[in-house]
Amino acid sequence: MLMMTTRLTTARGAALAALVATVLVGCSSPDQESAPQEITDMIPILATDAEPRDTLPEGMVTSVVQTEDLVPDSARLLRESDIDRQWVALDSAGNVCLMNEYATEGDLAPGQNAVGSSCIAPAVFQRQGAWMASGGLDYPTKVVYLVPADVDADAVTEAGVQQVEEGTSYVPELFVVSPGDADDAEGVAVERESGGTFVIARMR
Repeated sequence: MLMMTTRLTTARGAALAALVATVLVGCSSPDQESAPQEITDMIPILATDAEPRDTLPEGMVTSVVQTEDLVPDSARLLRESDIDRQWVALDSAGNVCLMNEYATEGDLAPGQNAVGSSCIAPAVFQRQGAWMASGGLDYPTKVVYLVPADVDADAVTEAGVQQVEEGTSYVPELFVVSPGDADDAEGVAVERESGGTFVIARMR
């Protein structure tokens, strides 16, 4: 049994909410066996050289390290806008950690943002990707969904996952959507470049 944890904290590290979900992982199907197994094949940006933009905010490192042994140098920025930023990183156990920093009021400002994080085992990520939802009083709830690199991102979009318009994405595998804007895609199977199919998760 593998565990996926999702946590939401303020930049000051005070817990706002915590959700722990249990994910059962059974035997691999032929589709899963043909999919990438190495984490850098599933998330190629993790194999790239770090850039200044990849540096995690201090508040995010503090909040995630409280419960997950995050490796800050592994972090890579996936997307950014005036009101939010998303990263992927690894913890010391090799789990995939998806993180979202968002403005609690207006635009992003040091020390005044909220952060959310979700860490998931690579075997689970390979099968279903990783997603988390974040929201606040002045930040409309958004769902952040990262899929393995061998999943056809265009097919995910065509299936009905509607990306928010603002922001700059550095990888095609990340989707940031408003709740309800991906309902039509739930359960749709899309092709994997490695063979087999990938089933789009429920993003609610």
